[in-house]
Amino acid sequence: MSQQVIIFDTTLRDGEQALQASLSVK
Repeated sequence: MSQQVIIFDTTLRDGEQALQASLSVK
């Protein structure tokens, strides 16, 4: 279960960075 949490946390952080990047581009 902890492994899934780590994967989810990593995906969430990557998505957050991608969102900030797309916003900065605009």
